[in-house]
Formats: sequence, structure tokens, C-alpha cells
Amino acid sequence: MRSAICAEGLRFRAPLALLLGACIVLAGGVSAQSITTPPNFVSNNGGSPGGGVYFDVVVLSGGGLNITSLDTNCSAAAGVAVNIDVYTIPGTSVGNETNMALWTLVGSGTGTSLGVNMPTPVDTSDFVLTAGSYGMAIVNFGGHRYTNGTGANQAVANAEMSLALGTASNVAFSGGIFSPRIWNGTLYYAPNANILSATQTAGQTDLTITLDMLSPGAGMGWTLVSANTTLGVAEGPVLGLMPDFNTFWALGVPYAPGNVFHFNGGDAGVFPDVPFQVGNGGMATASGQTIDLVCFFLDNSLNFLAASNVVRITFN
Repeated sequence: MRSAICAEGLRFRAPLALLLGACIVLAGGVSAQSITTPPNFVSNNGGSPGGGVYFDVVVLSGGGLNITSLDTNCSAAAGVAVNIDVYTIPGTSVGNETNMALWTLVGSGTGTSLGVNMPTPVDTSDFVLTAGSYGMAIVNFGGHRYTNGTGANQAVANAEMSLALGTASNVAFSGGIFSPRIWNGTLYYAPNANILSATQTAGQTDLTITLDMLSPGAGMGWTLVSANTTLGVAEGPVLGLMPDFNTFWALGVPYAPGNVFHFNGGDAGVFPDVPFQVGNGGMATASGQTIDLVCFFLDNSLNFLAASNVVRITFN
């Protein structure tokens, strides 16, 4: 698989110090920004397991936002596993709470309840909201705890997004709608930057890797690879990957302009400024294999700067 992507057959030659330092940095992850609804996890009402809460989101950040996880107030007792689904709809949730056909499932996750009026963390699959207006629905199979709306607690905003809250139902997208009801929760997000994609033409054994909207100041970068896909996408401990020997091999690839495994974000006319491509037939030896990929960058002072989304691809 590695030789199919990188024809040069580059060898593992990184100093041990680089590998150890990179592992320490990567395991630390990327800090996320957040927005918390006004009740701040002080509830006075609640819904049935499998019920939904609905509210509106306006993304103000021009490049959009990547929603990475959330905290929520659960009816389930502390220690009980809870499953969460997140749906969005263009425009607004108002008047659309019972029309499930209009909604799109964008993220799911599982957490362990911390009990009533505590912020239960749920690591959902990541999803991107571009600049604009959306309705959002959060379905909690452990049951929501929420707060009655008073007018004063129904809106919150920061520089990146605003929330207008909200309604609830005991059965998601069905039955009576209770209003106003305020979701008790926090959304965690990062700027929508460093967008990685890996695609193949239908029926062919080619490959195109693109990396768009690089963070300002991106310097040296690496594309990490793992064939360990036992966890869900972006659920691994190292920038969303479950590392294997391919991951450490990629860290050891020497820099060369346009090298997809070790590149510089400032290089013009080569990856990542332009897509990296393998022609038809070049990935034939990887046919049927599934891998995860993620990119990360250092700034020009060699400090960790940013990471991309995780991409999973099964080769034709």
C-alpha cells in the first residue's frame, strides 16, 4: 500500500527524538472552541428516552465550522451508556419538528451519563456546517433533561455562531411539540480548515488526495496513515487514528516538495497546493484495503498548529 502511494519507496529514517516528540504532541489532540446554552445544565423539565430537542444555529464564521463533540444533560442515571444522534435541516427547525423527511443525520456518538444536571460528554462523529442558518435536532436515547424557556434564556451567541432555542418532543420528529424548551448542552467545534479528501474514480484503481483551506502559518506537515480501522471514523486516540506501523512509518518519511507524506504548507505548485494523484492502476495492489488518513501541521516555529479531518477510504 505505501509503495503504491509513494513510488519513491522512501525508508523509515526519522530520528527517535522526532518520533517521540510527535507522539507526545499528537496524543494531546487539538483544543476545541465551544458554546454553551444559557441554562448551564440547570434543568427543570425533561423528556422520554428517544425524544428530541430542536433549536436553530447560525454559523457566522465565513469558512464554516467543524462540529466535533457535545455535552448534554441526561435523564439516565450516572454510569449508564447513552446514544446520541444529531440531525440538521437547512433554514430553521421551527415548524419542521415533525417532518423527519426534511432532516439529515449528520453525526452520532455514545457517552456515559454523568447523571442529571451534569454535562455528559459525547464524542460524536464530526460534521461540517458551512456559513448560514440551520435547524438542529439532538435525539437522546437516554432521555433529555432540559429547561423551560423564559425569553431570557433562549439565545446565546459568540463570534463564530449563534443559537436560538428551542422546542422538544417525547418522540423524535413525532407527536406533540413542547415550546419553549431549552436544550442543556455545549457544542464543541473548530474552524472548518485543513479539509482532507481521498477519492477514486468509479471502477478505477487511481487515487486523488486533496487538502484545502490550510490554516494560516502552516509549515511542515505530515499525512498519517493507519490500516487499523477497528474503531469508527475519527474515534482513534491519535488525531482520530488508531495508529499502526504505517502511522510511524509516515512520521519517518523525509521532507520533499510535493511528498504527500511529508510536505510544507507553503510550497507552491505541489501538494498540498495542488492535489496529489496516482494514475489508474497505481493502487491496484491496495484493492480491497481500508485505511484512515489524517494530516497535521507545525507552524514555522515547529509548534503544533492544526490537524485535518480524518478520511476513511476502501480502495477499488
